[in-house]
Parts: sequence; C-alpha cells; structure tokens
Amino acid sequence: MAELLVIANGRIEGRRSWTRAERRLRELYGNEVEIRLTRGRGDATRIASESLKEGASWIAVAGGDGTINETVNGFFEDSRNISPQSCLSFLPCGTANDWVRTVGVPRNLLHAVDVLAGATPRAVDVGIAKFPEAGTERAFLNFAEAGAGSEVVRRLECTAGAGIRRAGYLPAALLVAWSYLPRRLIISHDGGVRMTTGPLLSLIVASGRYFGSGIRVAPAAEPDDGALDVITIGDFSRLEVLRKIGKFARGEYLDEAKTSHRLAREIEVFAKSPLPVVLDGELAGELPVRIRVVPRALKIRC
Repeated sequence: MAELLVIANGRIEGRRSWTRAERRLRELYGNEVEIRLTRGRGDATRIASESLKEGASWIAVAGGDGTINETVNGFFEDSRNISPQSCLSFLPCGTANDWVRTVGVPRNLLHAVDVLAGATPRAVDVGIAKFPEAGTERAFLNFAEAGAGSEVVRRLECTAGAGIRRAGYLPAALLVAWSYLPRRLIISHDGGVRMTTGPLLSLIVASGRYFGSGIRVAPAAEPDDGALDVITIGDFSRLEVLRKIGKFARGEYLDEAKTSHRLAREIEVFAKSPLPVVLDGELAGELPVRIRVVPRALKIRC
C-alpha cells in the first residue's frame, strides 16, 4: 500500500491544473503515491472503503465538495469510522470548494499539493443524517440543508449544461428565492419537544461555514466543537431577499428578526409533504431526517 492514496474525480482528467498537480505529486512522493480516478457516482466511497480496509492510512481527495462527501462516506459504516487512525486530506479542484475554506486549505491546487507533506493532523466532527423512511444514512462534513437551498441544487442538477448551471449558485438562489414557497417544519432539538416552525425559506445544519461557492451561511460554525449550528431563515419577502442578499452572502444576517441560530448535538426534522435534503451540496434524501454530530470522529491532515 502506497503512503498516500489520491482519489480524484475523473472529470478533472486532462485539465491543465490537474496535470501539473499530478506531476508535482509524483515528484514529491514517487512510488509512494497512488492515484485512482473515479468514473461515476459512488466510486469515491467504494475506493475509500476498500482501501481503508486494506490498510490505507492517508487518503487525499482531489475534487469538489461532492467528491469529498463521497470519500468521507467511505470512512463510515453504521455511523462508525472504520479506520479512525487514518487521515484525510483535500486537493480542491471543484466548482465551489466550500469545505476547504473553513479548514484553511489553499484553494490553489498546486499550493494545496505543496502543503500536504507539512500538514498537521487534527480531528473534526462528522454529521450523520439518517433517513428513516428510506432506511439510509449518510455522513457529511460541511452542512445539511432543507428548503430553498435544496431546491437550488435540484434545479442545478436538472439543468446541467444549461445557462443556470454555468451562472452558478448565487444567481440560481435568487431565482429560487423569487418563486419558492416557504414551508413549515416540525423540529426537535436534542430530544426535546417537537415544535412547528413558522414558514421557513431554509433550515441549515452546519459544521462548516460556507456553501454555494463562498456564501458565509454559518459564520460562527466550528468544525471541531462537538456541536452543529442550526440556523433557520424565515419568511423573507422577495424584496427583502434582494435588499439583503449581500448580508446573507457575507454571513451578517444572524441578527435579523426572521432568523434563528442555536447549537445542538442532534436534530430531528419532519414536514407534512416531501422536501429534499442536501448534504454537502448533493441531494441525499427527503424529510423526515435525524441528524446528529459525532464529535472529532475524523482525522484530517491539512
């Protein structure tokens, strides 16, 4: 087993930036680096899981937030890290690269390669989302969201290659905010009484600070504090959304009367009709969902 296994999103193959990064990896690690490209959804999870069971001690994921999420899920089975002493590193080459903003990885790919050798291991929290009706669960590092944000992701996935996809998350978010009908949710924090919310544009459960290509949605979140930042965004009017979009993007909105922010170790969320849930920018299931934090469950090296 090589010292370093790099799991790379196959879509970056042939890009000039990746070609340079791959050359640099082989200069630094020689025969002690193995690079495996994914070819489809789920490949990163499978490669990570198989490699960890075969003794891999250091994995770097080259891709965006979705590839990171898939790789993290290769570390976890039944909410348990199958190789707690193994480390995960990040080589950002995706569209958003939101998770790496929180943990301080250089977003320049070559710079991220160069800092690998001297990177210091640290432990971060992992979120586990269980979807009881589907009988599935998934791990996440950055955030879970239900509401307007999940509708944005749904539209972006359905319009791959179209103008809205090329334009990016923020323009799509503005379009959705204009048409999205706020939903009432039923929420329980840390096993408490279930409470019905007022109409919400979004429910965000975060361990990282950013989503949507740099929107600072959870400015107070810490990835290793053993808690999840639970944020609700209420029924802002269309005009309010347009006027305050800068505040939302900069993370300066938590003092708004229509928002709430609290810490929790576990949250259960229900809705009267189907509502998709996004984990780390990828559609993962539908409400209801139970989300809990597993404190300092993953060693990262960055």
